[in-house]
Amino acid sequence: MPEYSQVQLYIECAETDFKEVRDRFIRCLSEYGFEHSYLQTYFGTIEWELSDNFFMYTGCNAERTSLLKNNILVSIRPALIGLTPYIFTELQKNVVELALFFESDHIIDDYINAHLKKEWQPLIWDVICLFHKHFSETAIYFTDEATDGQPWEALISKQIQSNYWSFDAAIIPNQLNTDNIQPPQSTFYTETRIDHTVFARKVVWDQPPWDHPNQYFPIK
Repeated sequence: MPEYSQVQLYIECAETDFKEVRDRFIRCLSEYGFEHSYLQTYFGTIEWELSDNFFMYTGCNAERTSLLKNNILVSIRPALIGLTPYIFTELQKNVVELALFFESDHIIDDYINAHLKKEWQPLIWDVICLFHKHFSETAIYFTDEATDGQPWEALISKQIQSNYWSFDAAIIPNQLNTDNIQPPQSTFYTETRIDHTVFARKVVWDQPPWDHPNQYFPIK
């Protein structure tokens, strides 16, 4: 059973641009409802600093906190992780992963299919849309502990047939899918917009989440 599920994105980031990406993440989390003191404590002063294994972990120390959303107490933890070409040789530049982690046993009611509890479906989609609002240039994925990072790794390695579709929902800019590769219609709800395409795995979601009437961060 996966212990956590996450909304995650990956964005190219030169060391000189790190503070700008960090501050965008802080603004994104602030809009979602994180307190200013929490964000400043865990993210406000972090710098690009690699560990001995060439990862950047200084944004991984945030404590789990709780936010009240739609009368649901959401247990959540944000993280910022630096990735480098030393580890992922396909990369030309450093990359920052930004993520929000949820406890899987809070949000899932069927572990065979990873089906989301009905009340959690609009909440998770809202986070995906909020990330897209602040980072529309890159793909936003909803994955779990077993598939963590797999869609992005398949994208950068150009191994589209491997784990490219190993997400439960995503917003992918059309410019990242220039070959117009589409998943099986039997597996995903999909809808293509002007700038991006939205995806949701059918066994996880009761309906296309973008059709839900009460969205805090709707996308066009």
